[in-house]
Amino acid sequence: MTTNMQPLNWNDIYRVSEKRRVATQAEMERLREVCGVLPVGYQEFISEFGFGEFDSILVMRPEDVFGQINLLRESLAEWRCMCQDFDQPVMIPEQSVEDGVPLARTDWGDYYFCTPSDPGVLRYIWRGHDSDSNPSVLPLGFLNPFIHREENQEPEELGQENLVFDAFRDVFKYHVHLSGPKISPDAPDTLAILTRNVLDCLGPNKVVEDKEIRITTAYVKRFGAEVDIGFRARESQFYIFAHGDFEEESNFIECLAKLKHDGYAIDVVS
Repeated sequence: MTTNMQPLNWNDIYRVSEKRRVATQAEMERLREVCGVLPVGYQEFISEFGFGEFDSILVMRPEDVFGQINLLRESLAEWRCMCQDFDQPVMIPEQSVEDGVPLARTDWGDYYFCTPSDPGVLRYIWRGHDSDSNPSVLPLGFLNPFIHREENQEPEELGQENLVFDAFRDVFKYHVHLSGPKISPDAPDTLAILTRNVLDCLGPNKVVEDKEIRITTAYVKRFGAEVDIGFRARESQFYIFAHGDFEEESNFIECLAKLKHDGYAIDVVS
């Protein structure tokens, strides 16, 4: 992991939705009580941005923090046993098995956690618990851009293009497959045309394109959504994947209806 990390400039973070669920004073006190000393920047983060998703890292709501405490502690206990079995160095206090507190997690089960045994420190642990997955300290806590585990097991800081915070409460998710006369998997510019049509319909505030994996991500504040437009070569399918705020679901459905009116055949999978 890079050692010369800089504090996160919160002005660089793009909010998909301004609908925030920030911590109440009572919740803050309860979190402080169970954590002992809150990690650097945590109180400021959940007061400014609240709870939600930060590039596939979920900053957990208090009810989820308390609901997953036992799961985290079981994970830490398993990791300690693995270290002892394979003579690996034990990087976390033994007491954390009893008092570790999860504050954020990834979609694939990695945890960012603190423990009163080591006040004010934020660590993360990978669910895989392999020999390269020693829990690591995030030097600047919540003032540091979070890190992801890459396939080669090396941690990597999030880049500026990933600094997007989704302040969703209730979330809808759609997988949409597109076909019809406007879709030709053999035509090299089909995805580009489809993407332009979808973006024209969405009116996004921010667009990120990844040419390597042929995907465009649009962030749309007006209905609090992140929308991916891409092509799956294995199934030869063009698709839209969206997740957003339930309150704005009808606006997204209207967008799909406009695409259908424009000549796309739409199959809503979920």
